[in-house]
Order: sequence, then structure tokens, then C-alpha cells
Amino acid sequence: MSFSDSLKVETLVKGPKCSICTLLTTLDKADHDALVAAMADSTVTATAIMRALRREGHNVNDSSIRRHARGACLAVV
Repeated sequence: MSFSDSLKVETLVKGPKCSICTLLTTLDKADHDALVAAMADSTVTATAIMRALRREGHNVNDSSIRRHARGACLAVV
């Protein structure tokens, strides 16, 4: 298989929508902006973000936050 064939397969990979992408669509502007800023801030850990979100009733995990923050969630594909 050539690289171009492999790349075509990768761009066709689909899966469940990223839980963070979904969550961002439900938040009000202030919380949306705060979450985006926290994920962009290297001094704020994904675990801290997860704990704060869970306190607010959002069932997310830190690996989803890290994946979304680095642009590797399936919604980006």
C-alpha cells in the first residue's frame, strides 16, 4: 500500500463525536470561552479541567480533554 492509499484510509476514519466538541456546543459563551482558554493554557492540567467540569455535572475524562486540546479528536478528521 502506498502512502497516498494509507492517507485516504486515515481521512475516512469516523467515530463517535468528540465529547469535548459536543460539550462546547452546550455551554454559554462565558463557560465556552473559559474552557477553550483553559485547554490552551499549558499551566492548567487536563485533570484540573476534568474535575471542574465534573463538579458542574459534565461527565468527561481527562484523556478526552487532552486529545481535543491537541487537535487529535475525531471531529477534527
